[in-house]
Amino acid sequence: MEAGKRIESLQAAAARLARGEQMIVCVPSAEHAVTCRTSLVAGGVAAALMSDSLEAKSGALAADAGKRALALLPQKKIVVIELAGGDRAWQRNESGRLQFIEKFSAALRRRGAKSVWIIARPLLSDAAAARLKDESRFFVDAFLIGRT
Repeated sequence: MEAGKRIESLQAAAARLARGEQMIVCVPSAEHAVTCRTSLVAGGVAAALMSDSLEAKSGALAADAGKRALALLPQKKIVVIELAGGDRAWQRNESGRLQFIEKFSAALRRRGAKSVWIIARPLLSDAAAARLKDESRFFVDAFLIGRT
């Protein structure tokens, strides 16, 4: 996260976000996305917004639906957005996903909301991941080292 500083947990990293800042966490699979979301929401400092719940035909329309859902979330909570797949048209193609991320990120910044995006890495090309990395203050590309 910050040069020379160790952060013990995802919750601690999210707590360090300033108003309007976002962190993008790319995980190896949808299952890992659920684990990350659950760990953030379980602490009570975050509220989740599931991309699957946003009925829309395009990423821009999904961002508009997200803005309406955002109005229902408590202002003080960190907003956790899970993007790990889905059956909606905008979720099935990279351009739709990027359009949603860009437009909804802008809405979150305008609101001054702290946000953590949890994205299944297989959904992003290397170019898309690099683009998101350039646009966010904090970017974590998590991967599995091994299993026992």
